[in-house]
Amino acid sequence: NDQEMRPLAEQAKPVIYKRVVKDMDDAISVEHPVVPYMDIVHNRIMLELFVGILMSALLAWMYLFFLRLCEQRERMRIRAVTDSLTQLGNRRVLMERLEECCARPRAHFLLCYMDLNDFKKVNDQYGHDIGDALIRSAAERIHECLKEEDTLFRIGGDEFVAILEPESASGWKERTEHIGQELRKGFSF
Repeated sequence: NDQEMRPLAEQAKPVIYKRVVKDMDDAISVEHPVVPYMDIVHNRIMLELFVGILMSALLAWMYLFFLRLCEQRERMRIRAVTDSLTQLGNRRVLMERLEECCARPRAHFLLCYMDLNDFKKVNDQYGHDIGDALIRSAAERIHECLKEEDTLFRIGGDEFVAILEPESASGWKERTEHIGQELRKGFSF
């Protein structure tokens, strides 16, 4: 009855058996617990579940890593072809666009170069923040004067180039005069 009084947990001791492994020199006795079949199945299921969760987490991490890598690559590509201040195309994109325009049969387009007079004085007198704001405002004004098919580029400090698509000579003249009038209007900050 002594056994009946002991808790069940103490009674459930694993069965130990001895397995003799023959070595080249002498026999070694190793003791292993005999695990009931259900424990083995349960442990295997738990292991498979753990491995599955681990693999899912690894795949999710790899997917997120790949997305971030693609986003970073796209940002780098955009930085390589756009001006960071105005978000306009840069000199590299201008050259590519000019090649495209020249390759068209009967290539008609107007290349319009613009710069802001005395821009260096603005930067020196009012600071680079005001100079940057002036560049952004000038880019916006020029862009508003262009048609949808026209393209504007910032190629340097205060230098802009626009490619105006085919139109009559008088139409180009009116548009370039309109751009000049807009740039001559005062800027306030």
